[in-house]
Amino acid sequence: SVISVVGQGITYSTTTFVNLGTLGTGPGGIVLDSAGNLFATNGNAIQEISPSGSVSLFAGDLAIAGSANGTGRAAQFNGPTGIAIDQSDNLYVADTGNNAIRKITPSGAVTTLAGFIEGDVDGVGITAEFSGPTAVAADDTGTVYVVDAGNNALRTIAADGRTKTLLLGADFSFIPTVDSQFPPSYTIRGVAADGAGNLYLAVEVSVPFGNGDFPSGTIAILSVTTPGTYTPLTGTSLPSFSPLSQFHSFGDLATSKLPTSVRTI
Repeated sequence: SVISVVGQGITYSTTTFVNLGTLGTGPGGIVLDSAGNLFATNGNAIQEISPSGSVSLFAGDLAIAGSANGTGRAAQFNGPTGIAIDQSDNLYVADTGNNAIRKITPSGAVTTLAGFIEGDVDGVGITAEFSGPTAVAADDTGTVYVVDAGNNALRTIAADGRTKTLLLGADFSFIPTVDSQFPPSYTIRGVAADGAGNLYLAVEVSVPFGNGDFPSGTIAILSVTTPGTYTPLTGTSLPSFSPLSQFHSFGDLATSKLPTSVRTI
C-alpha cells in the first residue's frame, strides 16, 4: 500500500506490520502512545500492539457488544471506530454504536466521557447527545473534537465535560465545486490536531448528477485556526483554492507532532 503525506510531497511505501483482521472487523482507527505502543479499534474492542508486533486485548471484547464502563475486558463497546490520544496517554474512542465518546486511562479504566443517547443535544457528560460519532481528536488543552457523523457536525468536549457544536457541514459551502448547476453536499469526515495547536478537517464535497446520483466525493483538507477561518493545505487563499489532489476516498485524519505532517487514512 501507499500513503501520501499531504504538505510534504513525500510518498512512503508501507508493509504489513500486524494483521488484525482474523478476529473482529479489522482496525477502524489507530494511535501511537509515548512508549511506542499502538492502539486500534477492532470489532467491539480496543487492541494494543507492542513495538515488537505482539497483539493483546486492552479493553472490551472483540465479539460482544455493550455499553458498560469498567477496566479492561469488563468494559464494553459497540462498534468503536475513531480513536485519539492525549499527552498523558489517555485514549478517546468514538463508540459509534453507543452514540458516545469513551475515555480510557493508561491502566485500561473505561468511562463514558459524553453522550449515550442518540440525538443532537449539547450538554455536560452523558446529557449530551450524538448520532453515530466516527472520528475524534484531542489537543494539548484537554479539548476533544468529535466528528458527529449522523448530525454532520464537528462537536467539542471541553475539559469540564461540556459538549458544544462547533461547525456543521453546511458551514463549508464556500468550497468551490466543479459543477455549480446542482447544489453540492458538504460532509465532515475526519479531524486531527497536532502538537502545534493546529486543527485539521477533512470535508467531503459531493456534487449530484442530474439523475440524483453522487460521484465519489472530493476531499478538501483544511487547517482551522478559529471557527470560520480556514486555510487549504495547498497554501493558496480561499475561496480560490482547489480541493486537495482530488482525494476520492474518505476517512479519518492523523497528524504527527509536526504541524505540516497530515496523513489521510
